[in-house]
Amino acid sequence: MLEDTVKNHICFLSGEVVHSKGIGKLVGMPTADIIIDDLEKLPPMGVYSSTVTLDNKIYISVTNIGKRPTIDNDDTITVETHILDFFDDIYYKTIELHLFHMLRAQKKFKTLSELRDQFYLDCQNTKAYFGVSLLENKADTETTMHIGELDINVKKRLVFLRGEQIVLTTKEFDVLCLLVKHPGWAYSKDQIYESVWNEPANGYYHPVENTICQLRKKLQPISGSCTFIKTIVGFGYKFSEI
Repeated sequence: MLEDTVKNHICFLSGEVVHSKGIGKLVGMPTADIIIDDLEKLPPMGVYSSTVTLDNKIYISVTNIGKRPTIDNDDTITVETHILDFFDDIYYKTIELHLFHMLRAQKKFKTLSELRDQFYLDCQNTKAYFGVSLLENKADTETTMHIGELDINVKKRLVFLRGEQIVLTTKEFDVLCLLVKHPGWAYSKDQIYESVWNEPANGYYHPVENTICQLRKKLQPISGSCTFIKTIVGFGYKFSEI
């Protein structure tokens, strides 16, 4: 359990999340930039496997401490953390950050694409460090999810709609779980691909589109005229009970 690992951290930081340059979005990895009053508390510059505690919940994250050599020549030391599979607006909230393991030292990459690829590797290594999968983090270790007449048993990977079991492939199940976790939230095709396929999308959306198509076909006969998965034109998809 993540709760059991907090006491083993190598560094604890706390601060308010503020607006910044939005550079993380350029590489598909939005980060929460944190104001730290006492810079002397900071560990050596680098990228760390970490957790964020917010509203009494613990989330896995990847934290960068130091400069941004690939992005600009600014010598300002910053603390920014990417929370895996987290899309809430947390500006001006105070979060607790626990650093556990240094993944690597800072490095200047030749291109943003190289930086993005390394960031995804950092996320994979962080998941491996904590011994959990990205989907487990998304499901918040819940055994079942109930959305209207849809029931999902996460651990057994079973789906029932109006009491009738729906047989899904691995990717179909993972995409459905991602969308169902936050009904009404709009997920971009990039977010879906990168969360489920665990690699950069690079504009390759066919697997996402095909999986959504198959999910709709399997849900439609039981749900009748109701379309659970809505298309957000030019962006992606969201799950809706209605």
